[in-house]
Amino acid sequence: MLSLYRQLTALRRAEPALNRGGIELIDTGIANVLAYRRTWAGSDGFLVVLNLGEEMHELNLRQALGGQTAKLALSTDLAPSRAMEEGVLAINGNEGLIIRLR
Repeated sequence: MLSLYRQLTALRRAEPALNRGGIELIDTGIANVLAYRRTWAGSDGFLVVLNLGEEMHELNLRQALGGQTAKLALSTDLAPSRAMEEGVLAINGNEGLIIRLR
């Protein structure tokens, strides 16, 4: 838990989008899944996806990505091994993801 907290803190300090950027909520259509995009002009954006429930969900994030490439920056899962296939993302129960957008 301490390691995750340090990684989150370091990422937030290093990225303008996460420490002073704008925020845009994204409707996932799933009650237990919260998603939002953080942006700042001239730097990478981030998509934050939080599954607050216990069930795994697949999300169609094509519209949220807006044609940008996406790479997993941080996960609460100790061994994340997921790829975003054509804008579709699987997120486990009680998991949080931070995805870098370029």
